[in-house]
Parts: sequence; C-alpha cells; structure tokens
Amino acid sequence: MKLGRISHIVVVFVAFLLALANAIVAKAEQNMMFDKANQLYHNKEYAEATRLYQQLLDDGYTDADLFYNTGNAYYRINKIGMAIWCYHKAIELRKDKKTTDNLLLAEKRIKDPITKIKDIFFIRWWKGFTQVFTSNEWALYGLSFFLIACIALILKKLFNLNWRMKILWKLGLPISIVCLLLASYQFYNEQFKYEAVIIRDTIDYKNKGPLSEGILVVYVGRGKKGLLVSLPNGSMAEIKPSDIKKL
Repeated sequence: MKLGRISHIVVVFVAFLLALANAIVAKAEQNMMFDKANQLYHNKEYAEATRLYQQLLDDGYTDADLFYNTGNAYYRINKIGMAIWCYHKAIELRKDKKTTDNLLLAEKRIKDPITKIKDIFFIRWWKGFTQVFTSNEWALYGLSFFLIACIALILKKLFNLNWRMKILWKLGLPISIVCLLLASYQFYNEQFKYEAVIIRDTIDYKNKGPLSEGILVVYVGRGKKGLLVSLPNGSMAEIKPSDIKKL
C-alpha cells in the first residue's frame, strides 16, 4: 500500500516536471520568435515581422510590448485598423506616452474619420458611475451588504438591540439590491456590448458613405444579415463579423 502511494506521488511529480519543462520550452520559443520579429522589424522587413508578431498573438501570447510592436509593424504596412486595435490592446495592459502617441498618429491616417458625438452629461455620469467596478465587484458588494443587513436583522430580533441595527437593516437591504442590479447591468454590457475596430480597408455602407478601417464601433446586437454596430456619430450600421475586431 505504501509502495503504491509512493509510485503515485512519483508519477504526479514527474508529470509536474514535464508540464513545467514544456512551459519553459514554449516560453523560450516565444521569446526567440519575438526577438526574431523585432530583428525583422529593425531590418525594415515589416510584412514578415507582422506575420511573426501575429502568430504570437494567435498562440495566446499577450504582452504590452508585443501589442505595441505589432501595432508599429501594422502601421508600417498601412494596416491602420489592425494597428489601432493593437495600440488599444497595449494600452489596456500598460498605458504609456509612446503608445498613446502612436495611437493618435494612427488615428490621423483614418481615411474618412467619423466625428464622435459627446454623450449628454448625465449619460456620461451614468457610464462613469457604472464602470467604477466590474460586474463581479458590484455583485460582491451587493452580497456583502445583503449579508450585513441579514446579520443586523438577526441581532435585532434575538437580542432586541437598539436603533443602529435597524438602520443597518434598512440601509443594507436596498443598497444590496442596487449593487446587484448594477452587477446585472454591467454583466450585460461586458458580455453583449463591446467596442471593436473596423479592420477592413473600406466598407461601402448604403447611404452612410464609406466606413474606413480604424474607426471604433460598439457592437449592440445581431441584424438581419450581420452585426449591428453603433458608429461614433450615434448612427447604426450592419456589417459583416469579419469587418471588425473586438477589443
């Protein structure tokens, strides 16, 4: 019995070592490919560098420097939509001046930019308020306040405590409900509404004129023949899934 347990531990330990070795080898290969892509970029072989950078991204390798370098390579071969997408992804991981400056340069090369209409002040306030926390964080706060309210009610009933427990109960319950509602709202936005970048060169969209690559849109649902997106000027358009890339 003891021998069987020892052999089992050995098998698990060997499996762990093999997994660790595979991870180290994969990381080393990724670093080698990244260095090779950087060298190609410095040699002005931008198309080949872009191919290697994109392969790393397709393999799930995410890093601010990788997104930044990939954006630069796409910018050099005039793939403005992909360059803007990469810069946005880099900023999500690490916001710095060089990335934001390059993003502004790329946005200036959008063929037919669409002027963004600012939201009304209370809509801006509402968006800012709901985005303070993620859906998981709102849910956690909601459950926490609900637990506080329940404990306060139990203490008040069992020990006939003073008005402080009554205040905790009457405040904790509605606050928890509000937080849970905000969690549901934020979850919906996170899952079913998202920003994307047009990556196709130019889309001729009916009477709205050309939609150039690099324009940011917001996915809002499915239309009859494609995806329904909101444009920066507030109008709606229906485009193919392959025309945009989700941020």
